Amino acid sequence: MRMIRTHPAVALIVSLALLNASPAVAKLQSSPVDARIQVVRDDARTHSAQDDERARIARDSVQIHLGIDSAQNHLVRDSARIPIFRDSVQIQIVQEDAPLEPDGSPFPLVEPYPSVSPLDGDHIVVGTIVAPTDDESPWHCAAFTSFDRSATWERHDFAMERCIDPWIIFLADDSVLFTGIELQDGFEEAERFHLVAFQSDDGGRTWSDEPTSLGRTHDHELLTVDDEAGTVFITSQRTHPGNLPHVYVGRVAIERGGVSLVDLAELGADSLSSMPTGIAVQSDGSLVVTYREYHPVDDSAHVSYVRAATITSGELAGPFDATDKCDIGKSGFPGYPFLARDESQSAYTGRLYHACVLPNLTGIGIVHSDDGGRSWSRMIRAEDVGYITSAGASARATSDAVRSGRPYTRTPMLAVSSDGVVGVAWYDRRNDPERMCQDVYFTASIDRAETFLPPRRISTETTCPGAPANGRAGRSWPMGGDYSSLTAGPDGSFHLVWADSRTGRFQLRHAEIRVEH
Repeated sequence: MRMIRTHPAVALIVSLALLNASPAVAKLQSSPVDARIQVVRDDARTHSAQDDERARIARDSVQIHLGIDSAQNHLVRDSARIPIFRDSVQIQIVQEDAPLEPDGSPFPLVEPYPSVSPLDGDHIVVGTIVAPTDDESPWHCAAFTSFDRSATWERHDFAMERCIDPWIIFLADDSVLFTGIELQDGFEEAERFHLVAFQSDDGGRTWSDEPTSLGRTHDHELLTVDDEAGTVFITSQRTHPGNLPHVYVGRVAIERGGVSLVDLAELGADSLSSMPTGIAVQSDGSLVVTYREYHPVDDSAHVSYVRAATITSGELAGPFDATDKCDIGKSGFPGYPFLARDESQSAYTGRLYHACVLPNLTGIGIVHSDDGGRSWSRMIRAEDVGYITSAGASARATSDAVRSGRPYTRTPMLAVSSDGVVGVAWYDRRNDPERMCQDVYFTASIDRAETFLPPRRISTETTCPGAPANGRAGRSWPMGGDYSSLTAGPDGSFHLVWADSRTGRFQLRHAEIRVEH
């Protein structure tokens, strides 16, 4: 997990044709204005008139389009696209940030990963690390479950050794799967990393007593579910003795009495180390995996980029380049990039979004793909809110994010709502001249990441990870974890959970956000 803190970020997309592909058929639609992917299912769904109107607004309104000049390696503005931020489009905080444990946890809680039930927007489960304050402190993982939309939470502590990389997913029957990495003593370095799973058949009220082993040498596992087929897929970093870390891809077989892995692929260049950052299932049954590649010795020799490749019946096609503008970690670990897929019933169903921190921690960059990772848009700066008014005069949005100074961003978080709104959150230290304390910001795009709304501060107080009570946790996870996460509910809302030190110790806080448009 921490072995890549100073390594550069690279994302590679692999489209893996699976044996249990769904009956959906993907057709690429092209027009002089845009190229979009239309997914036609058995029920012959088509996009709505509302989708057409939103697309028309996105094309016809005067917009500013932020991108990166590949030759000059800097952000550029396309004067042909200037956004008009209408009063009717607002980022609304439905539930202000509140702690999951009002009385606080005796140990720091970091690296939260939330998931919302696709069947019930009130049902939320969060996995987290219960972190050490010193070298002798106990160290494990826990889950928090809410059945009333975060009004109350139930906590469960897992019986496992030192734990990192907590992950939570809902299955088709609303049961829940938790995975994490145990760091076990008495083994060689790579063998110490032990992937385990716990199951809950009642949505997180109770959990299996003992973990199920899914094998050793795994790190930073990520999971996703094919809702149509009910299949769970996993990717992780895996290291074989004598070899550099590479990316593992597998299927998670869940049966009564246990969980096991079925190997599907191993990815990555022989001369580079690799780390996954995202996984998604496409409507045609293909599996998309994003991962970073980095030089194991000389970071300065490496350039970040996004690629795509397709594996069909063992045949590999690609790679296809997407971007080389992600931060490479020279100013400190920027946080893992994230991948998200548009699940809305619209003309954009299946669009992939990839978010990462821009060079020198100066912002969050987004690229998207409409063809399963084979080609990608140029990078858009998500949190920059400079724009030109319809009258042509230069202006700046008046959000507190702009007034307070230049960005200092880490830990990108990315999700797409059920109605296709792209949400992005991150930690930002722009409000602290010393760059030691941070806030959580959120922005969104209603035109599929062509332009973004002025960012809004979500945290109600600034938090300082270096608080003495955090001890070792503050030193090991200065951003409150190598990742935090934003997730979308089935009703169009976003749920954001992060590690917050306003009380002097990392505690988890939750906020619910909606974008009204």
